[in-house]
Amino acid sequence: MVIIIPSSLSNREMEVWTLTPKFMNVRDVMSELGVSKNKAYLVIRELNEELIAQGFMCVRGKVNRKYFEKKFYGFDYATDNADK
Repeated sequence: MVIIIPSSLSNREMEVWTLTPKFMNVRDVMSELGVSKNKAYLVIRELNEELIAQGFMCVRGKVNRKYFEKKFYGFDYATDNADK
């Protein structure tokens, strides 16, 4: 397995980038939004359908963390708060 790390990241951003899981599962979404398991699965399904429509591949039952944060908060929480 080869992992390509963006070269433009600062040391702090690199630390956050490597420690933050790239995908969220149903429990992560439940915790983040404070919703039921059924609602979390619905959110994951809807976000993955949007990604598929854009031509991306998706894993059933998981959603890309950056896409989730962008859709719900308007930014990438982990990267934008790296130096705080």
